[in-house]
Parts: sequence; C-alpha cells; structure tokens
Amino acid sequence: MDEVGELPIELQPKLLQFLQEKQFFPIGSNEPYFSDARVIAATNQQLSELVKARKFREDLYYRLHVIPIEISPLRERSEDIGQLIQHYLTIYNQRYKKDVSLSTDCLSYLQSYDWPGNIRELENLVERLVITANSTQIYRKDLPAPFSSITPVKIPNIPELNHPFSLRDHLAKIEKEYLHSAIHEHKTTRQAAQSLGISQSAFVRRTQKYNLH
Repeated sequence: MDEVGELPIELQPKLLQFLQEKQFFPIGSNEPYFSDARVIAATNQQLSELVKARKFREDLYYRLHVIPIEISPLRERSEDIGQLIQHYLTIYNQRYKKDVSLSTDCLSYLQSYDWPGNIRELENLVERLVITANSTQIYRKDLPAPFSSITPVKIPNIPELNHPFSLRDHLAKIEKEYLHSAIHEHKTTRQAAQSLGISQSAFVRRTQKYNLH
C-alpha cells in the first residue's frame, strides 16, 4: 500500500479491521471475505506526527508499525543512481521500442543532482529522455532543466574504461575515489560526509563497504 499516510481518516477503521480480523466486505456484498495477507505499507510522511495531529489513527499506526524499514533518500544513495537509471532505461526502451543509452559523462553529471523527487523523479526523467531522444546516445547537453544547470562532477584520477564495461564497477570506482579523498582532507567523518553532501551514517556505511579507514 503506497502513500498509506494519505488514507482518509474515515477509511482507516476498515483497514484496521482487515488487519486485525483478516476479513473484508467487497463492494456490493453482505458476505465477508477472509484473507491471510501480508501488508507492506509505504509513506514519505512521519506517521507518528500525523497521529499527534489526529490525522492518522493511533491503533492503525501501531498495527502497521511491526517491522519498520527506513529507506534513505536517493541523494544519500548515489551508488544506486546508475543502476536505477539502467533499470528504467531497459523498461522504457522496451515500451517505446528504442535502444537509448546514456553517455558516461551524462551519468556522472546526474550524480551531482540531489533528486528532491527521489526515484519517481528519476524514473520520469529517464522516460522523458527515451521518448525525446533523436539518437541512441544521450549526452549531457540533451538533459532538460533543471539538470542542465547542475555543476558537473569532476572525476579525479580514474582511468578510462574500455567498452564494454560494467556500469556498477565504473560508478564504484568513482565513489571510492571521492570517499578516499574526503577521508584524507577532513578530520572527522561528519566533516567528510558534509563535503560530499551525504549523511554521516551513509558516509561510514560506504567507507566500510570499500574497507577504507
């Protein structure tokens, strides 16, 4: 259930009843149906704050809040951007019967963006680029605003890779180089994380990933 925080207050008791009694009444029916289902609910709001504002039922909140999983915003997961772009390129190339790809320069450029709309914004951009592409290769100059105004990422001391290459390996090399530089330029992990525009926890997690100290 996506955007469960937007569920109208008058409908929330129905969801609570289903979760507790595992039964529901289909529209137009007087007979209950039973279903032992697993419910995964997602929201970008703080449900605890909605509970305090009486916009979300407290009993439903605790019924849903069994195994909470917090997902960091895309701006803190730059290592995922390339893989997500490739994923949506595959989808929209098939849908629109095209064979569009992004240049290495374009991919690096997009990693400078903070993605306020998260994955939805990224998906919409990829679909737009596939639809409007006049060739099979998309370059930085082909990006629409506001992407065209991003300060490009300068990739230091990373050798050119011969084609064909692994996008994941390429982006990992870029990320590792930035992490390594930040470690040597700053005294604390907090300062290093701020210089890269990510949270301290994300910085520590990534340095552990590459065994950097």
